[in-house]
Amino acid sequence: MKKLLKKIYLKSTNKSLPYSLNSVKIDCQVLSLDEPTATISFDDQSPVYDVDRNIDYGIINGVLDNYLDELLNKNVAITSFVIPKFNINGFEDNQFMLKKHKLWYSKLNKLQSNKFEVAIHGLAHYQNKTPFQNHCEFAFISNNDFEIKLKKSIELFQEIGFNPKGFRQPGWDFSTDISLDTFSKSGLDYIAGSSLDAGLNSTNLNMDKIFPCKINNLINMPQNIELKWDFDKMTNEIDRIVSLNGLVSIKAHFADNKVVNSLDKDNRIKLFEIVDYINDKHNIQWKTFKDILKIV
Repeated sequence: MKKLLKKIYLKSTNKSLPYSLNSVKIDCQVLSLDEPTATISFDDQSPVYDVDRNIDYGIINGVLDNYLDELLNKNVAITSFVIPKFNINGFEDNQFMLKKHKLWYSKLNKLQSNKFEVAIHGLAHYQNKTPFQNHCEFAFISNNDFEIKLKKSIELFQEIGFNPKGFRQPGWDFSTDISLDTFSKSGLDYIAGSSLDAGLNSTNLNMDKIFPCKINNLINMPQNIELKWDFDKMTNEIDRIVSLNGLVSIKAHFADNKVVNSLDKDNRIKLFEIVDYINDKHNIQWKTFKDILKIV
């Protein structure tokens, strides 16, 4: 019922429908890997503490800042999807501008030589154009408005010396008006745009779950392991993916509580255990999404 009301509202206001409400078929070519590979990706890493919800997104010397250092010492590879203009609570313009936090982004810049990549997670993460899915920045906009936001996001990263090559949409949803060609035209090489059942996989299984896919000149990277699963389910799926020479792609939110697949205390421990399991049992290569592009 809620989905139907949302669809009626959007049609009555002539707004574009998101992928989750409209069946969209995307033609893609599945790309094989010569050997199994593993990667970790995080969303929302930020130097600003969310006081209202009491969430650490990775502030300097915070719980997750120290955790990141410990994790990288295990020789993993991480792609962090960062928001350059993060409206943490939704609608306060310029609440956080990445360029104002030099100490924080300078650390990320130094980490990039150590199997760490910074990629784009939208412009502000939130939108206030509809009463639905406020955390889905690109669910209800035109392709022209999307191009403007994407260009601005890239410019904000370039202002501080970053040259991001990848993108993941906040909240998974895209407007059906958005052309995926916009990414390659903007100089990006890949999108991590699909989970097991969301994003580019929200209505049809358009993207492969364990292999990268090519869509015209763009590569989509899958996400297939969730921290909310129990340990046995995670290891069983990892074993299956490795047996198929696939990409083990673990995704989490860089938040210490309250967010789905967040790095709360239990999940931080679980992620360490999963990394040790992969390293000890399978001894496979860890690569960032940008480095995976070189082997597909």
